[in-house]
Amino acid sequence: MTIDILANVISTTPVAPPGADRFQWLVSIFTWFCYIAAVLGIVYGGARFAWEKWVRGGDLQAPKIIMGALIGGVVMAIAPSLIAGAMGQ
Repeated sequence: MTIDILANVISTTPVAPPGADRFQWLVSIFTWFCYIAAVLGIVYGGARFAWEKWVRGGDLQAPKIIMGALIGGVVMAIAPSLIAGAMGQ
């Protein structure tokens, strides 16, 4: 006994929704803002490192700031690949 199943094959082409170009523009602006913030974090951490070494000479907080900025930069750099991999592209 066999059961024949007839399926309609639907062929669709993906189309961006209305207003997607404005959303992509906003995401690109936010991305550049994050990159600039990471670079400024590294510069601030370096300046604070020099200040703490020169003036205080005690417990340093600057290495934590620099490592946080570097880790944030790495996460921002690999985020598009991670998202594309999660979506199966």
